[in-house]
Amino acid sequence: DWGNIGFVATGTGSALTTSAATSALPATWEIQTGTTTTGSTNIYFSKNILNPAFYGASHIIFSCNMYLPVLSDGTNTYTFSFGIVPSPSSATLDVNNNVVIKYSHGLNSGKFLGVSRNNAGTESTVDLGITVAANTPYVLTVCASKSGTEARFYIDGVFAGRITTNVTTTTVGVRAFMGKSAGTTGR
Repeated sequence: DWGNIGFVATGTGSALTTSAATSALPATWEIQTGTTTTGSTNIYFSKNILNPAFYGASHIIFSCNMYLPVLSDGTNTYTFSFGIVPSPSSATLDVNNNVVIKYSHGLNSGKFLGVSRNNAGTESTVDLGITVAANTPYVLTVCASKSGTEARFYIDGVFAGRITTNVTTTTVGVRAFMGKSAGTTGR
């Protein structure tokens, strides 16, 4: 039991585990897709109050450290998503009313993508300009304005993009999600 952090794993072999620090990488919680073509795992906050924040009530800022030991490819395809979502325990990749940073090899040419998705499922995106590299730590930061009219995205503390459309208001939490869409090798 991890107190305020919860996790959801779907599919054979999908799991949330930990790894020790090395000279190159920090200790981590690992979200693993497992060996099914649709396996997924997410780690979310907060476990006991699923949606602890409200778009429009205050500025919302969440950050995470992340790295991917193996990139998504055409054989074993996955999407990583981190950000502000309603019902962060959901095992669905594209939740309405979200503000997230996404990565997949076939999405935005393998670069991080800022996404804001409204209640009707309409998305606005911004190219965050950073091509994801394997075994490279990144600090991802997602911000939603108090006015509910702007989302900002930062990579390693540097401003990377802004969206001013399809930002919405609702109760939200935060999650890091990784889900497969092809292949049977765990990632």
